[in-house]
Amino acid sequence: NLADAGSNTQSRGGVFISLADLGIAPGQLFFGYSILSSDLPGAATPLDLIDYTNSAFYPLNTGYKGGLDMVAVTGLYVSNVVLPTRFTGFAAVNLADKIDLKWTVENDNTVKSYEIERSSDGINFSSIQVINSGGGSIGNKAYSTVDNVSSLSSKIFYYRIRQLDFDGSMHFSKIISVRITGITSVVSIFPNPVKRHLFLNYNSSSNSSAIISVLNASGAKVLRQRENIFSGNNSISIDGVANLSRGLYLISIEPGNGSRIIKKFTKL
Repeated sequence: NLADAGSNTQSRGGVFISLADLGIAPGQLFFGYSILSSDLPGAATPLDLIDYTNSAFYPLNTGYKGGLDMVAVTGLYVSNVVLPTRFTGFAAVNLADKIDLKWTVENDNTVKSYEIERSSDGINFSSIQVINSGGGSIGNKAYSTVDNVSSLSSKIFYYRIRQLDFDGSMHFSKIISVRITGITSVVSIFPNPVKRHLFLNYNSSSNSSAIISVLNASGAKVLRQRENIFSGNNSISIDGVANLSRGLYLISIEPGNGSRIIKKFTKL
């Protein structure tokens, strides 16, 4: 619709278009400008557009030629922000000689595929499987796959995921590890003593959510993370251990059933 307010000194009017018709959602960021080129004297320079002290080109009264029509929007710029994809969880569950790998991501609409990589030393990784992204997803999304390690001699495996985007860029998840044998208790940690990467194995009888905390010798909480726990042997990477000072620490696992498990480790 064309709206014309009318004026003896300057025509006022415009075409009113719903922002929804332009594809702009509530809360979406966009920018507009309100300078009408036909209102600007020919002798004006770009600097005159911002010099509000020059009444010849930036008059306070917009009722005559040269004024700025602050109610008019003659251009729009819609900000199409692409949210980055990030890993929100990565866990491994030991099912006999098969490793059930589960990971969750947020906003994977730019992701082409996920490449699962395995290592026996935590340094040299090789690709074992590629899973295509579901695509077009904004929000949380879950993936899973199974790695059959029955024919391999190693008893400790390290995993990471290489995220490949459509634009050719790539990103890595954190590294997690799985110990195939030697689980003699509900919870075990290794290596101990540790320099950089500390891993926790938790053998759970059900699915739950656990709070894992690291406390220093004074009892102060220095690290904390929440992990989704699955039925079976879970391998969890403890984030931030490399930045801790040398000394003795406690690691606390609270699986959400009212219990609490405490383990000690030494940071070198």
